[in-house]
Amino acid sequence: EMRRRYTVEEYMDIVRTVRRHDPHYAITTDVIAGFPGESDSDFQETVEVIKAAGFLKVHAFPYSKRPLTDAASALEQVPSQVKKQRVKLLSEVADSASQAYIESLSGLALRVLPEEIAERRPDGIIWKGREDCYVAVYATSPNDDMPDGFQTITAGNSYADGLFERQEEIE
Repeated sequence: EMRRRYTVEEYMDIVRTVRRHDPHYAITTDVIAGFPGESDSDFQETVEVIKAAGFLKVHAFPYSKRPLTDAASALEQVPSQVKKQRVKLLSEVADSASQAYIESLSGLALRVLPEEIAERRPDGIIWKGREDCYVAVYATSPNDDMPDGFQTITAGNSYADGLFERQEEIE
């Protein structure tokens, strides 16, 4: 047993409360796959929590024994291959949840700090920055200069590892 001081239900109540106040609040988590005694149903519950919580990022990693801990000497060790498969599945589910979170920002005005030039084009540049919750946002500049300081960008469609600025329709 991991000796958490909260239940899944209590955790999800907090997530729902946060989402009620700010539906786009970015939540991240770390998940250990294959902790001693983790059953298939325990693992499936973890998958369902990741889907329901809408995490921006999930760091999934396999349990590894730590000397002198109760877990290291537990009899119900999860086989290495099972841990590997579970981490792979968690990563896939997490990627999907992350993409859904990122897409939920489309249409919103985001405060973005430009970081780097992502691409040079004949008509200017595409620059990459991060919004307040560290989601990558790409935008254009008609010259070779990146803007200084925070920019307000209306998020459009998915692009690379984030979102591209919304392009105005030309009539």
